[in-house]
Amino acid sequence: AVELKAARIVHLGLCDAAHYPIAKKKTTYEYLREKLHLRPRTNTIGAVARIRNALAYATHKFFQDNGFLYVHTPIITASDAEGAGELFQVTTLLSKVEAASSGAAAEAAPSPQPADLAALRQAVAEQGDKVKAAKA
Repeated sequence: AVELKAARIVHLGLCDAAHYPIAKKKTTYEYLREKLHLRPRTNTIGAVARIRNALAYATHKFFQDNGFLYVHTPIITASDAEGAGELFQVTTLLSKVEAASSGAAAEAAPSPQPADLAALRQAVAEQGDKVKAAKA
């Protein structure tokens, strides 16, 4: 619960229900797109916001309780302000030069082998043990 201690309260006036944009009747999503600032006041959008909040909270709590660190990673965007795009390049496909130099079409990455997965699981478990030991 949150308590507020107000120095003063200003009453601006009544809200005329006849002219209020969101009435008691069912409101269409198309209409809500025109009244963006009022969307959270509807039952549907409010319920979705509460569900998203609970899911995000549970996800963060799980990782925090298990010794993970939340890191804000840089956001990669398509904007190129003041020559920032010259720093590095992010691609999802092989370039034409690489495909031509290899003489073959781009192949899919090989799937991980069971030994690789076992080694990864072991490394994760060891790192988790180190975190628990450091906290103790």
